[in-house]
Amino acid sequence: MRQRYNAQHYALIKFYYECSNLKYLTSLISVPKLPQDPPNLLGSDSPPLTPQRTVSKETPPQNTENEWADKQREIAKQQREYELEQQRLQQQRELEQQEQQMEALRLQQNFEEQQRLQMERERLQREQLAREQLQRQAEGRLAELERDVLSLRGQYERDQMLINQYDMVSPMH
Repeated sequence: MRQRYNAQHYALIKFYYECSNLKYLTSLISVPKLPQDPPNLLGSDSPPLTPQRTVSKETPPQNTENEWADKQREIAKQQREYELEQQRLQQQRELEQQEQQMEALRLQQNFEEQQRLQMERERLQREQLAREQLQRQAEGRLAELERDVLSLRGQYERDQMLINQYDMVSPMH
């Protein structure tokens, strides 16, 4: 009977230990610590108010202690593996985040370069249009001036003909 009680106590200690290693659980509740040795309930009608550490005259079966120690080592190993995996995942997340930031920066720079090139094309097109408009205006003005020159030349020739005709009609003056 006492041996079964001790085995259950060690199983409870193991359970509490495993629970205390679960970060999610410990963030929600406080897992109590149990004494290594089970409380002595013999000769008492009520449970002890505070756990007492007593050296038990009866030692728990060696097999249970070895199993418990093996389980503790296994739990510690699993905890280390879990922590290493968490570190690896954290590093992977950080690397992915850095890659995303680099990609976003590259896309931003590419977008800015595209905008700059578009603005440069628009500026060149505006300058070309202005040159073409000035050229058309200059050509229009040149054509207008040529018409004026032709008109004046025609007027000059008419005036010359009129003078010649006048000179022919009145050579006597």
